[in-house]
Amino acid sequence: LELDALAPPDRSLLPMSYYLRPTIMRNFFGCYVHMTGSRGCPAHCNFCSIPRLCSGRVRYHSPEYFVNEMEHLVRSYPVDFLYITDDSFLCDIARVEIICNKIIARGLNRKVKWIAQTIAQYARVDIVRLMKKAGCVLLECGFESGSPEELSRMRKAGSVEVYTRFAGIARNAGMW
Repeated sequence: LELDALAPPDRSLLPMSYYLRPTIMRNFFGCYVHMTGSRGCPAHCNFCSIPRLCSGRVRYHSPEYFVNEMEHLVRSYPVDFLYITDDSFLCDIARVEIICNKIIARGLNRKVKWIAQTIAQYARVDIVRLMKKAGCVLLECGFESGSPEELSRMRKAGSVEVYTRFAGIARNAGMW
C-alpha cells in the first residue's frame, strides 16, 4: 500500500483545543502538532520494535503529500512548531531536499518551526543547513551509549565518532 493512498489524520475528531495548549517541548515553548511522513526505520537496533512492526523497511509519503499536510496544519491550527515523528527523517536525502525546497518555496519556513528525528550517519552538512533554512530548529538523534562495546551489543550502526560528527554538523548549522 502506498502511504499517499491514506488520508491525512482527521484531527477535527480530536479535542484540538487540548492538544494546542502552549507547552514546553524540547526547550521550545508554544503550540505544536505531530505529523508523520514515513513509517519504518532501516536500522535494526535490538531494543527497538520498529523493524519488527515495519518488516525492516521504510515507506514514505511523497514530498508533495508531506508538504501539503504541513501547509494544512499551519493554515488550520495556531501551531508554532511541528514535531515530525518519522523514525529517521534523513533516510532518503533526495526526498528531504525536495521537501525542504517545497517548504521554502511555499513560505512555510516563515510560519512554523519544526523538529525531526534521525539516525546520526545520515546527517550531511549541506542537507542539515537546508533543513535549518526550511525551518527545522532541532534534529534529534539517539546517542544510546558512549561505549563502543555497548553500541555493538545494541546493534547500533553508529559509533562514538559518528555521533560526535553528527553533533558538530547540527551545531554548526545552528540546530539544537
